[in-house]
This record gives sequence, C-alpha cells and structure tokens, in this order.
Amino acid sequence: MGVGQTRPIVYAKPSEEDPAGPQHTRPYRSVHCRDGELASHPCGPDGTPLRTSWEWFAAARERHGSQHFTGSRMKKGDGSLGEFAWRTYDEVGKDADSFAAGLVSLEACPFLSFDDEQRASGFSFLGIFSRNREEWLVAALAGYRQAFSVVPLYEILGPDTVRFVINQTRLKTVCVEGNSLNALIAAKPDCPSLELAILFDVPSEETKKKAEELGLRIMTMSEVIAIGAKNPVRPV
Repeated sequence: MGVGQTRPIVYAKPSEEDPAGPQHTRPYRSVHCRDGELASHPCGPDGTPLRTSWEWFAAARERHGSQHFTGSRMKKGDGSLGEFAWRTYDEVGKDADSFAAGLVSLEACPFLSFDDEQRASGFSFLGIFSRNREEWLVAALAGYRQAFSVVPLYEILGPDTVRFVINQTRLKTVCVEGNSLNALIAAKPDCPSLELAILFDVPSEETKKKAEELGLRIMTMSEVIAIGAKNPVRPV
C-alpha cells in the first residue's frame, strides 16, 4: 500500500475524426464511445437517440413527470432556512416551455454572426447572472429548448470580466437575480448590446427606474413566462 498511483486511468481520448485547429485542440470523448461516435440512449419505444440536453430532460420528464425534480429552501424572517419546497419535472418543464416561448416572442436572443468564428454560422445567446437556484435551471432549460447558447456570469469574475463577456457575445438579454442586478446596471453604459434584464426576483421601483434611465429594460421571469404561456412555440 502507498500513495503512489499504480497505473494511469484514462477517462477521455482525443477524437480521431475531428482535426485540431489553430485555436482549438481535438475534441475529447469518453473512452467508452464505440467507433469514435458519440454515445446515445434510446428515448421511448421508437428508439430515437437523445442528442441534446433538452432531449435528455424531456425524456426524464416523460418518465418521471410527477416526481420531485427541484427543491428550494426559502429564508424565514429570522434568517434561518425553512423546509424544502419541492417541484416536479412537469412543473419545472412547464415553466421552461413558457419561458422559452416568452424569449422567442420578445426576440430576446437574436441569431448573431461573428467574423472570427470558424465552426458555426452564428449563435443565439442567453446570459444568466446568478448563483445556483431553481430559476437558473429554468432559464438554462429554456435556452437548451430553443438552441440558445447559455452564457453564465458571476460577480466573482469582477466588473471588467462581466463587461468583457457581455461585449464578446453581444448579449442582448441577461437573466439576473436581485443581488446581481446593480452590477449589471453598472455594466450597461459600456455594453451597448445589452437591452433586457429578466429578474428572478421583484425589483424595487428605484432600481427599475435607474436601469431604464440607462436604456436597460427590466422584466421579471414571471412576466416572461406569462407572455410565453399565451404564445407557445415548438422546441428547436
């Protein structure tokens, strides 16, 4: 016995099918991928493979719709945390469906082309500026549903990095929790593409006015969900 490793453990290997480029290495895949192909899992009796994160969630929702999926603990008046409030796969999925449709109705995530992009014709981006919480997951699932690329932002990155990421991706819309809204407002003057902040919490009138004076529209997630519920769209 000892602390030394007796043999290397290989989890991934570079793909033999995709060459490296001037700005990227070969993509790495699991050593268990057969014949160099991405692993897939059949969904339902027709055997349709699951190829996207949304398809995986939709399959889990179909199987476990009434079972617990997310749990959140709300703070009490004394600052302590209450019991978990659980929501099912169907409940979270319904919110993701409507939020995705709301984003489409608002044209919140336009398709953008980038001159220096070599591997894709363009992207639709959705920013999320928040700590982990249920709304983060709903927003991300909505993005996966409509083939929007999710761009995570965190205050720990610092204000310069937040501005850099927004400008690098030309973000139009950022979903944001209340504690990070002021940081997003502070970035707005240097981020001309930023137009819409979708708040997970209820904003104060003072904060909302401050944002809108800078040209940053404020909406809540519940408002976007309500718009989407009236204007459903199919997943991409």
